[in-house]
Amino acid sequence: MANRQERTPRPVEGRSASSAPAREAAPSIPGWVYVTLPTGVARVEPREGARPELLAPTLEKLSSGRDQWAAPSFDGSHLALGTTRFGCGDWACLAVVRSDLTAGQEVRTPSGKVHPDGTAAIGPGGAFVVYAAKGPVHTRDLFLVRRAGDGWSNPENLTAGGRHAYNKQPALSPDGRRVAFDCGPDPYGQEGTATCVLDVERPVPTERWSPGQAPLEDAVAVHHPGWERDGSLLLEIKRKTDGERVYRLRPGATAPEPFGTWTNDNAPCALPDGRIATLWLNRPENRAGLHELKIMSEDGATGFGLIVDVDIVDTGTFCAARR
Repeated sequence: MANRQERTPRPVEGRSASSAPAREAAPSIPGWVYVTLPTGVARVEPREGARPELLAPTLEKLSSGRDQWAAPSFDGSHLALGTTRFGCGDWACLAVVRSDLTAGQEVRTPSGKVHPDGTAAIGPGGAFVVYAAKGPVHTRDLFLVRRAGDGWSNPENLTAGGRHAYNKQPALSPDGRRVAFDCGPDPYGQEGTATCVLDVERPVPTERWSPGQAPLEDAVAVHHPGWERDGSLLLEIKRKTDGERVYRLRPGATAPEPFGTWTNDNAPCALPDGRIATLWLNRPENRAGLHELKIMSEDGATGFGLIVDVDIVDTGTFCAARR
């Protein structure tokens, strides 16, 4: 809730494979988790006791404005930023910023500024960005813009050959070659939403998982994908029986598998060391239904609360290496 103040993160008590209080060791590979707090866009180290770092105070040294979300490249080199900074004006547009926050620029194509619908995904080295916007073919299409000298190329429509009215919430694979995204009849990832995947260089959307497929015939929506290092997909699946849970779809697998025993769990992303970050609403002490940040072990058996007692804005959870 917007009027809540940020508090010192505390561990999650309960919800592990053994039903004992869950704790997780510090990561062997450093990383960041990016979220949008009521007080602004922030990043936090995935270790117990870490405090969120707001990006705004540093970004103000580059350009004044307000930020809506930040999505890092998997290699941690750059951020795609929804912002009014860098000349975007009152209507927030797409910008690209170095992850050390020392430089940034508005994404201006020959067609003008880019105003994405929701969050975007940025490729390795900040070379290209994929975002959703109103399209000539569908209500929402995915577009790709590439760096071109000091500017950006004209947008390429990646989902023109697809069959869904809404194509949103892009997530790039670690090598930047594939993009997974929400595809379906609903603008908010609700009933009927599936997860599609396409090759960035040969954009023919293919559904990887849809509601109603066995063994999850009672699934209502399959959405909010995230990639792991080995090419596995993390999916937020909403079912009639147990609500929203995180599942893992391994390369070549015929069906996704539940990730741990956590319920009412959302927006997964994978850290460089294999652990998973999510927005969790089911901590026993969380009676207000806040979106709290949780870090889980690679197998989902244990986890700890990294940002609790704060209602994180549900724009997504984004993981990256730390540069």
